[in-house]
Amino acid sequence: MCNTPHHLDCWNENGGCTVFGCENAPSDDPKIAVSVGEVGGSTIISGKQPASYLVHRNGQQFGPYTMQQLQGYSAEGSISPRDLVWGQGMAEWLPLSHFLVGIQPPPLPSRLPATMNYPREIPNGGNGNSIFFYVPLDRLVAMSLLTFGIYERYWIYKNWKFLKERDRLGIQPFWRAIFAVFFIRTLLKTIKEDQETNRICPARFNAGGLATAWITLSLIGYFLGRSNETAVSLLGTVIALPTVVLLLPVQKYINSVNESVSPKPQFNAWSTGHIVCIILGVITWLLIIVGLNA
Repeated sequence: MCNTPHHLDCWNENGGCTVFGCENAPSDDPKIAVSVGEVGGSTIISGKQPASYLVHRNGQQFGPYTMQQLQGYSAEGSISPRDLVWGQGMAEWLPLSHFLVGIQPPPLPSRLPATMNYPREIPNGGNGNSIFFYVPLDRLVAMSLLTFGIYERYWIYKNWKFLKERDRLGIQPFWRAIFAVFFIRTLLKTIKEDQETNRICPARFNAGGLATAWITLSLIGYFLGRSNETAVSLLGTVIALPTVVLLLPVQKYINSVNESVSPKPQFNAWSTGHIVCIILGVITWLLIIVGLNA
């Protein structure tokens, strides 16, 4: 015996002396079984902890992030404990809740802040959905000129459609494109002030100035184009065509956002909407040419 004093309750609870090496110490301490639910949903991964983690949501990959970043995003509600997390050396994707104890899932946002250059060896590659209407600048200019500005209405429609689907808005993108002079200011302001895209890349274009100039040129071109005098009508056509230039700063911003996320999405593909715009544009140009030759 080591003659170490003990409380009777302690002696009985531990089954003997608690001093290492004492002949009255228990031969082996019993192991405590703890379930995942008892520790608040946390899981301890054996071995070295990954230096960075990737997040999987709705078929897309985001990251890499450190665990400290993930904890911060979870605290501010930008990421949900239900989202799957994977790090180098992990055998499978696990919910973030397995790494965070006692955090309740916040409302789910539609997208995450993203950084570039995540490891390419991760499983389950994302589907690369674009943010807003992602098209090359030269396509926007060429299609707008070819379609006599009809493609600009299509551009407005696609961006409103993106906002409707992402934010579940009760709006009609088609009519907002048709009556664009009433809604383009709101659209450009919404794109500039969008919180999710500004986390990725801050917007610096002048939404109010671009919208005002676009509305002014569009209205002047419209009213002059309705004139019975050929010269005046032609002047209206010339004035209305450059309106696409006013959308370029916005499209440049949208493109920079999409080029900054991982994985980088593909440009929006040529679609039926493009074909319809081209057909209507060709018809419009033919009518203008016929009118000039009449």
